[in-house]
Parts: sequence; C-alpha cells; structure tokens
Amino acid sequence: MVDSENSLKYDKVWRINFMGVSLEALIHIDLIVGWSVNPGSSDLGSYEVTYTPFIWGTVFGRANATTWPLNGYTRGGVQFVHAYAPIAVTLYTTGRVCFDAFYVVNPIHVGNQFGLSLRGCQAEIIDELATSTPLNFACDYNDPIDVQFIDSNITSTYTNTIVGETCIGF
Repeated sequence: MVDSENSLKYDKVWRINFMGVSLEALIHIDLIVGWSVNPGSSDLGSYEVTYTPFIWGTVFGRANATTWPLNGYTRGGVQFVHAYAPIAVTLYTTGRVCFDAFYVVNPIHVGNQFGLSLRGCQAEIIDELATSTPLNFACDYNDPIDVQFIDSNITSTYTNTIVGETCIGF
C-alpha cells in the first residue's frame, strides 16, 4: 500500500474486451501525509523558515468504454481531506526565536465529469490506388468533448490560529 513516495495508495483496474468493445473500470484511493519546508528571507540578523505539515486524501473511480467509432468515459471522486498547518519560525542572531502557526482545512470536494470522442480516419487514397498498394487508414480519436457535471464543495474551509506570534529569548 505504501509506494516509493511513502504515500498510501490503492489502485484496482478491471478490463473486459468483448466483440470489439473494450470496457475498463478503475478505483483509486490516495492518502498522503507529509510536510514541506520553505525558506523565507534572511539577512545578517535573522533567518526565516516555514514548516508545513499536511494531509491530502482522495478517492475516485473511472469507467471507460471504447469501440471502433467512439471512446467515452465517466469519472467521479471525492477529495475527502486536505489540511495543512504552516509554522513560521524566525531565528535571530541575538538568540531570540519567534514563531506562529495556523491551520487550514479545505472543503470536502466532490466532482464528476464525462467525455466522448469520435474516431476519425484518413488515407492518401489516390496515391495508394495509383501505386496499387493496400489502403492504409490512419485513425485516431479526435475532438474530445469533456463535460464537468458536478464540481462542488460540500463543506466550508476552516482556518484558525494555533499560536499567535510568540517570541522567546535565550
């Protein structure tokens, strides 16, 4: 379940091919817990850095159907957690340390979209007939139509201060 990036992931794919129709279904679950470190400004008297622990999770499913003349899909999912808490620290050469922290919990988000594309083919028919070579059609799915059906937050963003600016000296 833990991948090379140390995130918890689960993917499962089902495929069925029957009489020129290809069906595929996928479920994907992802949970990432980590932190980022971003240096801020610095000068001869101070250095700023922000540590931001975070958690992000999503689950989605997708279904595809492919036939010779068309390709279609539908996708739906939920971002069930996205929260972070930046902790800003300023170190001073005088021995003083200042810090503050807050948190943000982003909304639970749901979405659904679907799409369709038709297959187009082309060939150099006159050249191939003149040289008595078999017709060779180059085919590809083109001009996709993508529609966002549902794209909404079902909760609000929550933010609050954990620790207001606080300084200590050594």
